[in-house]
Amino acid sequence: MTASVLRTGALAMVLVVFVSGHLTSAQTTARFKTTDLTTLKAAPVTLSGKTFVTRAEPKRLTYACHDCADLTAIDVLIDTSTDGTEARLRSGETRIETIEQNCRAREPDCRITGITVQGATGWVSKTVAVGNPVSTTVLFKGGDRLVIRSIAPDIDAAYRNGQDIIARIGPEIIGE
Repeated sequence: MTASVLRTGALAMVLVVFVSGHLTSAQTTARFKTTDLTTLKAAPVTLSGKTFVTRAEPKRLTYACHDCADLTAIDVLIDTSTDGTEARLRSGETRIETIEQNCRAREPDCRITGITVQGATGWVSKTVAVGNPVSTTVLFKGGDRLVIRSIAPDIDAAYRNGQDIIARIGPEIIGE
């Protein structure tokens, strides 16, 4: 493994990491367009015929169903991934099937599929957490990580709501 390193004072930043001649560093991909979720249009939205109100913080955007009898909410979180998951996904070292096997070891009904959105890569899970149906989308791009966790009375609604949120705000966060 070789690395090109730029040093500015005490700060060292890895520019490019080569492993077997392939670019694998998360930093070889452009980052998200924004990492401040307060910049998004956080107005109430309608999902599955229900009204969701929003609350925005720089790294968290929450959608809560105003007129649902059961717990129905979507949490959008953004942070930096530094554990190498993105590089392992992009290189094929970590496979979606392996992630699903690990999830199914904890929850036998867990299902995971790969997803790519505007250059971001990751997965979508459908599972039950603490008795609630949950669909979680995890996307990586250039070291940034976006997690969209959707809880609803049934797994199909949780999945649908999460995917609707990705369609609505994904382009504003992920960019091209």
